[in-house]
Amino acid sequence: MKIKQSTINIFMGTTFFSMAALLGISVYYLKQANTEYHEAIARQIEFKQLELNLSDASDYLTAEARKFAVTNDIKHLHRYWQEINVTRTRDNVLKRLKVLNASQQEFDLLDLAKQNSDALVATETRSMRLVLEVLDYEEDAMPISVAIWQLTSEDKRLSDEAKLRVARDIMFDKKYHDDKDLIMNPIAKFQKLSMHNANQALKIAEQENETAEMILLILAILIPLGMAGILWILRIKVSLPINNYTQTLHKHETENKTLNLIPAGTFELVALAKAFNQQINTNHQLIEESRQASQKLSEQNWQKTGQTQLNEKLRGEKNIHELAKHVIDFITAYIGAELGSFYLYQVGEIPYLERIANYGCVIPTHFPHQFTLGEGLVGQVALEQKILIHQPHATAIQTVQQSSFCEAVPRHVIFLPFFYEHQLKGVIEIAAYHPLAEKQQTFLAQTMTSIGIAVNGAESRQKMQLLLDQSQTQAQQLSLQQQELQTINEELQSQQLELQTANEELRQTNDELEMKTRDLEQQKEDIREKNITLERIQHEVNQKAQELELASKYKSEFLANMSHELRTPLNAILVLGQMLSENDEGNLTEEQVDFAETIRGAGSDLLDLLRNKVLKKWGEKLN
Repeated sequence: MKIKQSTINIFMGTTFFSMAALLGISVYYLKQANTEYHEAIARQIEFKQLELNLSDASDYLTAEARKFAVTNDIKHLHRYWQEINVTRTRDNVLKRLKVLNASQQEFDLLDLAKQNSDALVATETRSMRLVLEVLDYEEDAMPISVAIWQLTSEDKRLSDEAKLRVARDIMFDKKYHDDKDLIMNPIAKFQKLSMHNANQALKIAEQENETAEMILLILAILIPLGMAGILWILRIKVSLPINNYTQTLHKHETENKTLNLIPAGTFELVALAKAFNQQINTNHQLIEESRQASQKLSEQNWQKTGQTQLNEKLRGEKNIHELAKHVIDFITAYIGAELGSFYLYQVGEIPYLERIANYGCVIPTHFPHQFTLGEGLVGQVALEQKILIHQPHATAIQTVQQSSFCEAVPRHVIFLPFFYEHQLKGVIEIAAYHPLAEKQQTFLAQTMTSIGIAVNGAESRQKMQLLLDQSQTQAQQLSLQQQELQTINEELQSQQLELQTANEELRQTNDELEMKTRDLEQQKEDIREKNITLERIQHEVNQKAQELELASKYKSEFLANMSHELRTPLNAILVLGQMLSENDEGNLTEEQVDFAETIRGAGSDLLDLLRNKVLKKWGEKLN
């Protein structure tokens, strides 16, 4: 049965009101006796505490001074003078004794202890000055009392080792113990005297209180019965549930178990447990979601950074061999692999794949550098046009020379074909000593499209350059033919008078010239058609360049949109983390507040990363 706290409060209020009515008769009489009794007890306790503080302060100063002399750790020096100049336990004890109206005899004993303590402080100051001299501390960096202490000429002439030995000896010799006893003896007498005075006052208060206790004898029988009923209700409905909650929280801290409170007790405690469990579950979900989002964003950022850097490598008018070398060098190093090869697809009577670039290895001469479709793993990947991950058996592994002194034994190999408009352009082979992670494999798969476009562009440029060279060669041949015709015409003109009788031969020669002229015109027409073909190829190259630029633009827009979409949940996480860390309602533990602060800090770092790295780099690209 759930009982509301208000019901318990009403019952307790009624019971306590009845008890108060019964006790009201004896309150006035008991007030004075109880006041004197408690004052006597409080005075006794405070005197005892003051005695302990005084004794502990003296022992503390001795311990810190000795620790500094033995370890030379400056923190003990600071603690010593912190007690002397700031905490000032002895002075505070004297002030409090004046407030408590201690006897003059007690003050005399404390004054004697303080005088003897000042003499002991002088000994300790000398030891500290010797140690600081060895540590080469400037007087400006020393405590004032140590800085103004002047060593004797004999102490100054000592070596560093001797100074340290003297500093330790004076802290542990018999004279120091005797001086210590001169301090502790008056303190012991003070303790004995103050306890005697306090006990006397307590006895008087106890005698006065005995009379009042007789009056409360009857009430002492009735009150426990009422209190027992109240305590039973509080134990069942409040104490036990709260104790269970506390034990559950303690087990969670020590055993690192999943925190879950079992609702019990009053209606309010049940509601509190349910709300606490719900909040804990919500916090765990938020932490897990934040961790997953952070990990996913980190992987995406790594992949986008690699793609951006690869695009930088692909820019420019490079020939196919330079492009292949830049590609295989970058992607192999970026994913942390050790070996790499770039195979270019060559079209002919029998299509084949030719290795044109390597990374991190020197291929032996007996290793093949060309593979037909279906030949070997490289040819099989090109034939099936699918990514292949291969983990060869140790007995099937061939070592690959990396330098003049070492050879590599790859145990994890991945083959990736790349295409342009569904046409095979080549295969990339990456080898590593360790398995490639999923994000590394995803990065390699995503880069194949860019590599295919770049390779197709390089091949188009190479074909266009070949056509330009052929056109220039044909133009040169045409120029030579025109010069030959001009020479022939000049010879014909010079021989015209001599060949008047050879008209038939002349007509035949003219026919040959006409035929050559027609051939020349035909060659001009062929050159014109080749120029038209060259212009068409140039147009196609420009169109492909525009497509590359458009793809880069889409990537930039996607990065901007993704950064905006990420900032929205990150801002929500920061606001929620801030609300949880402030703990306005005070219903969260310190560990939960630390968790919330961790969430808020991680979200803030992630938001700074988006602003300062991703968006900044995207803005530079747009510029």
